[in-house]
Amino acid sequence: MQTSQSKDSAIFAAVNLPTLPQTLIRLMEICNDPETDIVLVGKAVSQDVSIASKILKLANSAFLGTRSKFVNIEQAVIYLGIDTVRNLAISVSVHETFQASTHFQSMNIEEFWYHSLLTALLAKGIAELTEYDDPGEAYLGGLLHDIGKCLLNESFPDQYAKLQDVHGRSADLHVVEEDTFGVSHAAAGGWLAQHWHLKPPLAEAISLHHVPLSDSKDATLLETILYMSNALAGDMKDKQSHIKNEAAHLRLTHTALQTLLTEQQAIVLEIAESLGITVCAPDDSAEEHPTVQTTKSQSADILAKKIQSLAKVYGMLDNLVNAQTSNRVFLILEESIQLLFDSEKCILLLPDQENSKLTSHGSFRNLLVRPLRNLQISLQADDI
Repeated sequence: MQTSQSKDSAIFAAVNLPTLPQTLIRLMEICNDPETDIVLVGKAVSQDVSIASKILKLANSAFLGTRSKFVNIEQAVIYLGIDTVRNLAISVSVHETFQASTHFQSMNIEEFWYHSLLTALLAKGIAELTEYDDPGEAYLGGLLHDIGKCLLNESFPDQYAKLQDVHGRSADLHVVEEDTFGVSHAAAGGWLAQHWHLKPPLAEAISLHHVPLSDSKDATLLETILYMSNALAGDMKDKQSHIKNEAAHLRLTHTALQTLLTEQQAIVLEIAESLGITVCAPDDSAEEHPTVQTTKSQSADILAKKIQSLAKVYGMLDNLVNAQTSNRVFLILEESIQLLFDSEKCILLLPDQENSKLTSHGSFRNLLVRPLRNLQISLQADDI
């Protein structure tokens, strides 16, 4: 391993390596502390105007379906939660770190960030399905898994542009890179993660994201998650058997992964817009996921509505998991029901402690709660 690190260091010795903002480094240190105070997170975020403004924008966006507007970053951080804030801050910072490069005209950078964000969302989703103990780390790995491409592009702009033109969509791109430059984008990404002092298991997972579990008996769960996420987010034609094998190993069904992919594809554009990141789905995405033939205008309207609805529901479900009070739980459930059924009002009917009756419940904002507070529906068979 040391020999590989030394080789990579020699390759990139003449490159002005990108550095992560100090605000982000400090924020990651705070978020990694299991006993951290969320108020400290808010203060750390507020030190970077770009990060703070985008997080505030997202908190107030339709993506999360919030009705009240946040006026300061501390409120938005408390509402979003530590993991979400960390992921957003990393996404914004990494994007801005490489966006300043003058060599990116040779890369399809919009497709690159689309794939990176989609892989990050898939990694977080798979981590949650497999009960991995740090879904936020999986998200970060997914976001950075291809960052080595940016490093290679920065180091060999002319050569890498030509290589991308010929092999950019090839499943063997990392092999061609190794033959041409002596290092693949996967290895370069892992090396850069180490240079940024990210956790060694994360750097290792990034460097191995093209290695399926069947080729590495000692693969960690994080490494498997990144491999599957990258395969799902990219061209799956040549990876179907590998994906099915990995899914079976993790006790996930292929259907569950396909459902997750559809869900994340529906929200990736919304998230990118909220973060101020310009993305573009690959040209062949329509062939991979055909839809009913409609006019361009109709397709755009249908897609926009679907993305908006799914994005809101996804955000609400994420908030539901982190809800701290019963009123917050009721409010999120009410907003979800109103969205799904296009209803202006709703009431929640929940069983009592004896499971004998349904009684009405709702948030403090729900105007139906008071007039229906005595509503009771018997669950006894004789009364139905």
